[in-house]
Amino acid sequence: MESIVSRTLSIGQEHELLQKLEAAGLNEQDAQKVIDSRKNELAKGLVALIREYDQVVEGSYPLTVNYDQSLEQMIAAGRYDWKNDDIKPKHFPVKGEGKVNVEITFVHHNRVMSTDDVLKDLDTRGLRPIKIEELLALGAAKPELQQEFPIIALGSVWQSGDVNRYCPGLDGLGSTRYIYLDWINYNWSSPCRFGAVRK
Repeated sequence: MESIVSRTLSIGQEHELLQKLEAAGLNEQDAQKVIDSRKNELAKGLVALIREYDQVVEGSYPLTVNYDQSLEQMIAAGRYDWKNDDIKPKHFPVKGEGKVNVEITFVHHNRVMSTDDVLKDLDTRGLRPIKIEELLALGAAKPELQQEFPIIALGSVWQSGDVNRYCPGLDGLGSTRYIYLDWINYNWSSPCRFGAVRK
């Protein structure tokens, strides 16, 4: 009896799927474990991981970043109720020219994650973390988003002293909206959304 996968995928696609699994490290012994697993647990786990991977990316927000604005002008456009005093041109110089259209998506892992793990995950998805200019453009265009969850921009990092490294983020408390700095050596909490764009 023909399976759903066989009806959906061509022979070439099935071959490509096997090639990618092998390139990722799947060997004959691993494949046999999937075949031999009782009640199909390993295959079910693999399908669940694939679906979870797809669900991590949330939303799509097209907007324009105006690099002709100074950092102070970008911050003012967001009408924040509070900002960290260390968010200034000396620490976060604007890098770019003219007006650039970007499409920001949010990656939400819904679990505690280290910065290294977040960056690795973004890379596997063909994404890069947003920079402060993109974060501020988002805050100005979509001010309501940061009142729903913290939005992190791992693409801009300021090092204070020899060890401490910080990146900017948007967050809110009630009707209050603010832009702040967070220490990237800490793990990130599950509500965080990591802004990202295609490489």
